[in-house]
Amino acid sequence: MPKIPLYNQGQGTATGLAAGQLSQRASSAAFEAPGKAMAGLGETISNIATQFGMAEKRAQADEAKNEAISTYVPQAQQLIDNPKSNTVRGFDIEAGSFKANAIAEIDSRTDLTRSQKAFVRDNVNRAIDSKLALGRAKVFTQQQDSRKKQAQAALSVYIDEAVSNKALRPEIMSDINNLILDANNNGLNVGWTIDSVGFEIDKREILSETTDQTKDISYFTEENKRVLNGEGRGKGRSAAERQSLSRMYESHINYLKGPLLADANAKSKNAVASITLTGEGAEDAAEAASMYRQAGRPDLAMDIELQSEVAISTFNTVDALTFSSTQDVLDKRDMLMSEATAASGTDQAAKKLMQVEMFDKAIEERKTKLDNDPVSYIVENFKRKFPYIGDPTKGPSLDQILVAQKEMGVPDGELKIFTNGQVKAFNKTISQAQTSEDVDAALIEFGVKSEAGLPVSKEITAAGMRQLRANGLSLAMNYVANSPESPMSDVLLQSALPGAIQISVTPTNKDMLNAQIRNNDAVRTHLNSMLGGSFVDFQGNTIRAAAADTTGMRDARQQHIDMISNLTVYLIQRDGQSLSGDQRVDVNGVQSYIDKAATIFEERYSYINKFPNQNVSLRLPKSMAGSTEFIKKRLDLAVSNLNEENVYFRPQRDGEVEAEYKTSRKVYLNEVKGGYGWVVSSDGSEAILLDKNAGAVINTEGQPIKLLLSDVIKEQRTQMEGIKKGKAAAKIPPSPITAFDVEVIGQ
Repeated sequence: MPKIPLYNQGQGTATGLAAGQLSQRASSAAFEAPGKAMAGLGETISNIATQFGMAEKRAQADEAKNEAISTYVPQAQQLIDNPKSNTVRGFDIEAGSFKANAIAEIDSRTDLTRSQKAFVRDNVNRAIDSKLALGRAKVFTQQQDSRKKQAQAALSVYIDEAVSNKALRPEIMSDINNLILDANNNGLNVGWTIDSVGFEIDKREILSETTDQTKDISYFTEENKRVLNGEGRGKGRSAAERQSLSRMYESHINYLKGPLLADANAKSKNAVASITLTGEGAEDAAEAASMYRQAGRPDLAMDIELQSEVAISTFNTVDALTFSSTQDVLDKRDMLMSEATAASGTDQAAKKLMQVEMFDKAIEERKTKLDNDPVSYIVENFKRKFPYIGDPTKGPSLDQILVAQKEMGVPDGELKIFTNGQVKAFNKTISQAQTSEDVDAALIEFGVKSEAGLPVSKEITAAGMRQLRANGLSLAMNYVANSPESPMSDVLLQSALPGAIQISVTPTNKDMLNAQIRNNDAVRTHLNSMLGGSFVDFQGNTIRAAAADTTGMRDARQQHIDMISNLTVYLIQRDGQSLSGDQRVDVNGVQSYIDKAATIFEERYSYINKFPNQNVSLRLPKSMAGSTEFIKKRLDLAVSNLNEENVYFRPQRDGEVEAEYKTSRKVYLNEVKGGYGWVVSSDGSEAILLDKNAGAVINTEGQPIKLLLSDVIKEQRTQMEGIKKGKAAAKIPPSPITAFDVEVIGQ
């Protein structure tokens, strides 16, 4: 502040003049004071403005510094986290470039003074340098870690090489030692010493040896003893290390004694079974033998090798008999047994006997398959033996299935065309049928009829329907299936559906109804056609009653009666009547319903019942109705041409003289001619001659006498064509039908 002149000192004090007064000697300063005061105030304001300006610049500099740090330090962190280089030198180059760019961006700012830029540069420099120093350490650490991993990887390769290449192991171990020393010198702890590497090689060698199938249990047992005694791989090892190696040996020894031996047993059994059944599995048998030897059981190895050899031979033998007859199988078995007997006392005895045993087992399995599902057996083996190039899954045709069964000796009456699965599928389809058209569609679907709805062949149709009938197809459905187009087929089907009969039928009503059915002419004629010839073989080992008296035939006739009975009741029910109560139908009414029900026979068949044996009727398909008279004449002619030399007659007693036998045979022949009848075979193709007791008449070859109906029809057509052409030339009379125009019928 300006100093007060001495001469003015005292003014404004207790000793001075009163306020507002001037001293006696007034100075000019009194007049200059206001101006000077104003000048001092201006200087103060200027100073304050300067101070504000400086503060503002400092604040701007701080703001720019903070902004730069918040921008460049995170970027520096990103550089640290994701450097392009994996070396410290490379990182320094990246960091230097980054730092230079950051400083250049700060220097390029136009909103900062030089002093502000310098301030910001200094602070950013320190922050970036601090951060980048951490980055250098991180890169170096990463480099060391990478070097460590590379060294460890190289060690692993060296160890593997040392295990697999014993010849070069000394050189490899030297390389390993140098690698470990270099790593230690470079500050890398690779986790290995030369001793631990040697121990690891020993362990890996043991593991490698456990996969060597040429080394058996005795080798590992001996090596284990040496280790425990400080020899071999146990030499120079600590007790703990020897125990560790011993545990590896013991673990493998226990595996050979237990799991491996058990696996060998299972594999050997499966291999032999597979070879016997499919011809495949020799490789598994060889592997089982190797496993036995590893487990220290050479005896079992030799046994499985023998079994494998015999199994292959057995398969080839049985495979050649796939579609052979039972007799062929028995002949082959006899041959094998003869070879086994001949080999008794030689080194081939066990092998030959084993062949018989395996053959018996394979044939028993073959028989089981044939008994359970013969068509599946044929289809599977057909695909295996005769695969189609275009479609290996394609099986045999129905004709081929039948031919195969015939070659195997299956009787005609037992031929099948469906697998068990197909039968179940058919029955399921039929159970859902509501109309005869549904049944017809099912027959087409399963191959019994062609797409046009016609039978594929009589043989296929007969075999298929017989098989279906024997496996759940009801008699009513069988009739519907045989002639779905017949007028009564839909009604017959409806009567056979579950729950179709709603009205009450007491046992008494049932008996009365069945009695009337049996007395119905149409029904009785049909039942009389349900007879089949039966005969005694030449040796007389089997004496069979007439087919009319067998349980099977009686059951079949009863099933027909039951079918007509159900159909009759259904017809009565459909008309709103019943067998009892107010709506009871009278006896005559019941008979009319029976007559209507019996039309299912008339729709399908024509009959010849004018034979001497009035209890026998020949059933013919409806298509032959116009030929019944011609057929009867030819059948009668066949009987009239029989003589004593054509007919077999079994002697009545032992020691019977020839004259007595001839007399008895003549009597029997006369009985045949005076009381014969004819019935149709099960497939409808042949007429079989019966005697007065409804037993088959046998020829001298021991077979039933029968006549092919197709030959009779063919002869009739030939004669009809000759008549139509009006040939004037004398006609050569047809050759008489004899008892030898016959073929064997399957029983």
